[in-house]
Amino acid sequence: MDEQVEQAVRVALDPAADPSLKKQAMEFCEQVKASRDGWQVCLALFTKVPKASEPARFFALQTLNDALEHRRDTLGEGSLEFIRTTLLNFVNVEFVSGSGGEDPAYLRNKLAQSFSFLFIAIYPTSWRSFFDDFLSLSVSSVPSGRRTNPRTVNFFLRILLAINVEIADALFVRSPAEVQRNNAIKDVIRDNDVTKVTTVLRELMLEYQGNDDGAVQLALQVIGSWISWIDINLVVNESYMNVIFNYLLNENLRSHACEALVEIVGKKMLPPGKLELISLLNLTTVMNQLDTSADPEFSQHVARLANIQGVELARILEDGSITPQAQAQATALLQGLFPFLLRFLSDEYDETSMAVYPFVTDLLAMIRKEKKRGAVDPAKGQMLGPLLSAMIQKLRYDDESEWGSEADADEEAEFRDMRSKIKIFQETVATIDPELFNNAVYSVVSSKLGKPAQSLNWRDLECALFQLYSYSECIRGAPVYVKSEQDPTPTQLGGMMAMLVNSDVATHTHPSILLQFMEIVVRYVSFFQLQSGFVPKVLEIFIGPKGLHNENVQVRTRAWYLFYRFVKSLKNNLGNIAEVALTAMGDLLVVTAELPSEDLEAENEMSADAATSGGSFESQLYLFESAGLLISDQSVPADQQLAVARKLLAPLFADIQQRLAGGKADQLNVLQVHHDIMAIGTFCKGFPETMKGEPATAEWVTAFMEATEVILVALQTFNTVEIVRDASRFAFARLVSILGSRLLPETPRLINGLLAEAKTSELVDFLPFLGQLIHKFQPHIFDMLNNLLMPLLGRIFSTLNNPAEGTDALLKRIEMRKAYLNFILAILNNRLGSVFVSETNQGNFESIIQSIVHFGSDVSDAPTAKLAFGVLTTMVATWGGPNKTTAITNQLVGQDLPGFERIMYEIMTPVCFEVPSKPEFNPRDAQAQLLLFEIASLQKAMFEQKGDTFIVALQNYLVSINFPQPTAAEYVQSLRTMDLRNFRKFFYNLIIASRG
Repeated sequence: MDEQVEQAVRVALDPAADPSLKKQAMEFCEQVKASRDGWQVCLALFTKVPKASEPARFFALQTLNDALEHRRDTLGEGSLEFIRTTLLNFVNVEFVSGSGGEDPAYLRNKLAQSFSFLFIAIYPTSWRSFFDDFLSLSVSSVPSGRRTNPRTVNFFLRILLAINVEIADALFVRSPAEVQRNNAIKDVIRDNDVTKVTTVLRELMLEYQGNDDGAVQLALQVIGSWISWIDINLVVNESYMNVIFNYLLNENLRSHACEALVEIVGKKMLPPGKLELISLLNLTTVMNQLDTSADPEFSQHVARLANIQGVELARILEDGSITPQAQAQATALLQGLFPFLLRFLSDEYDETSMAVYPFVTDLLAMIRKEKKRGAVDPAKGQMLGPLLSAMIQKLRYDDESEWGSEADADEEAEFRDMRSKIKIFQETVATIDPELFNNAVYSVVSSKLGKPAQSLNWRDLECALFQLYSYSECIRGAPVYVKSEQDPTPTQLGGMMAMLVNSDVATHTHPSILLQFMEIVVRYVSFFQLQSGFVPKVLEIFIGPKGLHNENVQVRTRAWYLFYRFVKSLKNNLGNIAEVALTAMGDLLVVTAELPSEDLEAENEMSADAATSGGSFESQLYLFESAGLLISDQSVPADQQLAVARKLLAPLFADIQQRLAGGKADQLNVLQVHHDIMAIGTFCKGFPETMKGEPATAEWVTAFMEATEVILVALQTFNTVEIVRDASRFAFARLVSILGSRLLPETPRLINGLLAEAKTSELVDFLPFLGQLIHKFQPHIFDMLNNLLMPLLGRIFSTLNNPAEGTDALLKRIEMRKAYLNFILAILNNRLGSVFVSETNQGNFESIIQSIVHFGSDVSDAPTAKLAFGVLTTMVATWGGPNKTTAITNQLVGQDLPGFERIMYEIMTPVCFEVPSKPEFNPRDAQAQLLLFEIASLQKAMFEQKGDTFIVALQNYLVSINFPQPTAAEYVQSLRTMDLRNFRKFFYNLIIASRG
């Protein structure tokens, strides 16, 4: 049997094995592991001579450990004793006599885990001598010149580590029964064995130092892991600590010694005891003697040692129960430790800096709490300045690092993450001492901006600019540039911004500097609203050869977006530079499509996302919107606005016409049409919206009416192409905003072009667009909507009735439900509800109601159900009674629709109680609570519209479902007398109480 297992393991792990055979082998291995006697087969496999293959023996131990860990109660004392005897015999052969070849470390660790599981099962009941037995084995078959057996000692230390993992490792979540069992085991060890174990550990370290560093390292790991639950005095004594301190001077052992000290200092203790421990260890003196300059890894370990002391001292100082003398002592220790914090925080290696982040966090939190209580202790307050300087220093790029290199993308991401953490620290400093923070930032920024940019290392200048950029994130409130409306004296931020614009930093050759400059002026664009005289200079930098035309792709494409943000924020404050900017960016407004990298076999296979994924087109669209903002700026004369708009649109029109003639078989041809239409639509976004009900009269309207015709022709010609339909919908959503009612005559052509060949998946995007048209053109759009409604709803229902398989399909169905419900709301909210009960559609009116009720009843999707009940509430306000203002919708609403009262009583009222009573409904869920509030709103709306008539119908319904009479009376009274807010609470509490 053991040979079969070995063969199965070999096949299961063989990458070249036949897949079906490999699957059979894996299934066989799982059967062995799960079988009642599989552990016996595997124990024999592991211990047999000659040895089986290492993978097979590892699997054997896995199976044995699984039985010991999860089925120990079914093994019985006889089986456990058999396992103990067999494994001890193996240890005698493998480690004591050393007659077998030494196994690799991973197998020894797995076997040590086996002993740890066995230990938990039978210590201290039937194997009370566990530690004594292994200590005896360690002095058996001792080589000449040794006091103990190195192989046995090495394995015993691994067992001690494995035991700690199983009974004390805080990283594992354990059941209360397991915690109780482990505590009982630790109590027995503490009472009977821990003294001898710690004594032996010290003796072993002394024996093996200098000739077997691996054994000493393992012993130090055992000390570090066991110290959390044993008497600290067993280790923290002069003889023991001298041994550990000496190892700090040994290159092979010092990192392990550091980690052992970290665990010792971090042991949970009461504040007085912890203060005594830190004082006794006097680790600052020890750390002063350590040279970490040549070993970054060791430096990181020492940083961790400094960190744990700082964290513990901060906790001591925050404890209100310690005496003033203890406070003074802890503060003095903190001051002695502070230079190490500065040293490690500003270390060139980020791992070392991050090792003291918890110390920084706790120190700043402690000082902030002192500030809130009144005043900061001067000794601690003096730490803020040097700490802030170290933070600023750490924000600088290392001398070896490069900016923007794809090869160093991971390092760049880690550096940015580190900056974000440092920035959080700076925010805390700014909260504690705003003046200190402001002065520090001003000093750093002004010292760099006051010098010629080319004379500065880019890393120093970039660091200063980043500090200015992140300044607003660290201060409270909006940026302030002058002291007050009455006093125009610049604040420090106002002064820094003026220095920035007046400096020559934008001429620096490194690409990061110009990019940071542009980021800053966009972040603090409100400064230019106050100081408009600086705007032309900044715009000149944007439109110059190093801005929008920068040779660096990353800088250039980001500049396009930042330029758009700058122009949009300062619209109508740009002055006469608008025309200059348009001229400068003209060559960038040429659209050139690039096919996405994946192969496309058919014209309708390209998705909208894929269509914009090639090249830098998505970024280029920001330039088109910027062009629209510039052309429509009030500084440009009206007649010139039309001329410039036509000049920009003409190449796009011509290109579309040329591509349409080329046909849709060519993918690049189709993609170019898509890009041209997207560019036109984005260009529209830069122009002001025409208010509803007002005619579009601006000069440039003519140009966009021409654009409308061009896009409609393109849509009609390429209406079978999804990306063209998508781009057309996008463009018309913008054209509707600026052309208003002038676009109404073209709406039927547009709708037909978008819907005739549309996929059902496109309806999710089409319905909100149609809602926009309804809002813009009501009531004039009624006839078109009346004819379109049922064919459109038919497609929607057909889509929703299809079974959804897989997560993506379920998400798409949820999106479709929401789009449908929002579409119904758009019609109702724009006073076009009569379209549902017109002669054309009234036969389907109740089906529409039922669909909404169906979505409201699906408690697996509470947000959509809430939306559905909201639609029902709006319907009640629209058709439930005579004109009046309701508290639910707070608007003047419609009519008493014949037959709707029956729908309210027979359909809407029951569902209000059926949904909360569903077994799967959890009223304590946050989304479910909002759903209940919406159900309560529907009932309140029905009462407001029908009054006592609704109350009678409600009472009859409650009787029919055997609703308790006292509760029903209270319910009706609450519905009558409470306002909406209180009735919602009442209804929610009622459902909670009814569900127990």
